[in-house]
Amino acid sequence: MAPNSGAASSAAIALNVGPEELSQEIAQMLGLLLESRRSLPESDRQRLEILVHDMLPMGSAILLDAFPSSGSIQIETKLHRAARDESFGFEIVGPSAFYGRHYRAWTRILDESRQPRAEEVRSQPARPAL
Repeated sequence: MAPNSGAASSAAIALNVGPEELSQEIAQMLGLLLESRRSLPESDRQRLEILVHDMLPMGSAILLDAFPSSGSIQIETKLHRAARDESFGFEIVGPSAFYGRHYRAWTRILDESRQPRAEEVRSQPARPAL
């Protein structure tokens, strides 16, 4: 999710945190993800794409070996104003009509996503030398 989007502000309410706090947390995570991607060998960087979106989906998903009619989709939900550790997840495995509907919905989010803009990424503080 884009850190300064309306979706992030809405998510902050559900997560029971301040909008600025959530925005900063997302920006820091983006910084860490981009730093991790840069640390990969050049040949592996193309395999990791980091995207953000401006919508509020019903949860978060990990698509594993996912194709239109087969694969696995792991979905994690978030209960409104509940502690984050009270979230729960479930897995949908294809082929089935239910899997197909979820595959189409989650890939639409990917299709509507974009690379993060520079102002949406917060650099991590320098780590002290050991």
